[in-house]
Amino acid sequence: MSRTVLHDDERGYVVVEGNELTVGSKIDDPPKVRLTSPTYSHGGGGGAVSFNSSPESISFGDRQTEMAMIRVEQAEDVRGQVANPKAEINFLLNDGGTTDANMQKPFAFVWNTITQLRLAFVERTDTMWAPSGLFFTQQQADGNFVTYRITTPFDKSANPKAVWSAWTGFIG
Repeated sequence: MSRTVLHDDERGYVVVEGNELTVGSKIDDPPKVRLTSPTYSHGGGGGAVSFNSSPESISFGDRQTEMAMIRVEQAEDVRGQVANPKAEINFLLNDGGTTDANMQKPFAFVWNTITQLRLAFVERTDTMWAPSGLFFTQQQADGNFVTYRITTPFDKSANPKAVWSAWTGFIG
């Protein structure tokens, strides 16, 4: 496997080896890859990492189909406010097409809340269930996530007992 060193100095290095890109730090500071773009009222700056599919063989510049994307941008409620860097992370998935219109947002969150949660097998909800149906996690009105144990599968009213909180950890 061939290795190409793109950069190497006392602080870190960038290496391409086969189909892998490595950004390494040699100091007590993690390596960073910075993505940036302007902030406008209709677009929140930031950047995205895209996961694409391609024909069986691919060459630089070949057409690709975007399958999924993780995009970090300025939160929608402060969009366009240049001095407000409040972030929102969006997970986008292709629902079976070749255009941007096919990218759907099943999951998005800002620092204190999930702003959207859509799962293919359930209606849009603020509740996530364990496969057994005996535990569920729910976002509270104050933004905290709490996990409850119940006695009857998928019945929130079946003696719910809080067992974990995002703010306090394990409750008991």
